[in-house]
Amino acid sequence: MSWNGQIKEVYSINLTNFIILPIFKPLGGDIDGDGKKEIILLGFFQKSTTNEITETLKDKIYVIGNNIVAIDISHITGDFHAPPVAEDINFDRKDEIIIPFLVEIYVIDGKGNVIWNFDKVGGEILSQPVVSDIDSDGKPEILFISRDGKIKVLNGEGKLISEYEVWKRDEIVEVGASSLALVDIDFDGRKEIIGWTDEVFMIRNGVKVWNFIVGGPKGDFEPPLVVNDDGDFKIVVTFANRIYTLKAGKVKK
Repeated sequence: MSWNGQIKEVYSINLTNFIILPIFKPLGGDIDGDGKKEIILLGFFQKSTTNEITETLKDKIYVIGNNIVAIDISHITGDFHAPPVAEDINFDRKDEIIIPFLVEIYVIDGKGNVIWNFDKVGGEILSQPVVSDIDSDGKPEILFISRDGKIKVLNGEGKLISEYEVWKRDEIVEVGASSLALVDIDFDGRKEIIGWTDEVFMIRNGVKVWNFIVGGPKGDFEPPLVVNDDGDFKIVVTFANRIYTLKAGKVKK
């Protein structure tokens, strides 16, 4: 769609009988390095008359460019537990696909080749991974929340470089977790980490500096909304028909 509201069809793809898992939104990523982003879908085709699944979610990732290309990932074992991410983490000018299975993370290229995997996740992966340069060293890091109550920080080669505690290891926390919002709130060149489990929390320099209980578990993978109001950062979350605006851990009316 152009700026004046005119719609021009570039191409169309027939997705009849294609079912997308509702918790996995389509991704955009340039996985072939042509400078144009493809649409990446997780789902399966099924025969509408018999409901017979003809392509399983476990075995394929579908990439839409000018046609539909199925990336075979049958050589990877595991069940999808959170949405994947498409980012260039090795400076090859192509976006890799970061796939969070229940107890392992795989990174594959646009042909399905495994670049690396990480299996010391600490129980289960709870959140969608997020990719960002959190320490301003020019290199991307990959962050996610695990069942052991820690945020794991990996470098672009899949090595664990940091762990940040969100809750104590001996606490039983059977809730989901959001993806993480990464924002340099105090302009010191290092990004603060803001997330949401059954509480909204912020981590600065590896330490949880505040938390706010919202009264229940996170129901999806969306990160908290961080708004920059002329340098005055506010964190907005919604729960149980309420909207909370947080600043430094306090509720503002």
